[in-house]
Amino acid sequence: SLNETQETNLLDDLNLKEQPKFANFSNAPPIPVSGQNTKLNYTWTETATDITICIQSESHLSPTDIHLQLKSKYLELFFHNSLRLSGELAGFIFPSQSTWAITEDRLAIELFLTKRPTTGERPTMADIWASVFLPPSSSPHYSEQQTNS
Repeated sequence: SLNETQETNLLDDLNLKEQPKFANFSNAPPIPVSGQNTKLNYTWTETATDITICIQSESHLSPTDIHLQLKSKYLELFFHNSLRLSGELAGFIFPSQSTWAITEDRLAIELFLTKRPTTGERPTMADIWASVFLPPSSSPHYSEQQTNS
C-alpha cells in the first residue's frame, strides 16, 4: 500500500492532477450481453454498438425464402412467406447499416443490426438493450432469458 507522499509522487510522475476514480467506459471494450428466446427459437448477442440475432429455421433457406423489413424501431421477418418474427425493438437501429446472412448449414439466418446511440455520438452502457424486443403488454408469458458472457 502506498502512503500519501508516495501516491503524490506517483501521480506527479504520471503527469496526473488527481487519482482517477472511475474508468472511462467509452474507451472500454464492449461488454457482450446475450440471451435466448426458446419459444420463438432465436438467440442474440449484443454490445453497445450492435446486436446479432440468430433465428433458426425448420427447413433450408435461400435468399428468395427470406423477406425482412427493418424500420428504426421495428423488425418483421418472413421465412417461406410465413411470419417468423416481428415486434417493436427494445431500442433504435440504423436500418440502412443493418444486414443479414444465411448460415453455412442454411438452417438459420443471422441479422446484424447496427444500433443508434441513445445519447450523443458515442455508445455507452445506456445503449445495452438487455433484450431484443419490448415485451408485448398483452402477453404475460413473454420471456427472454438474458445471460452475461
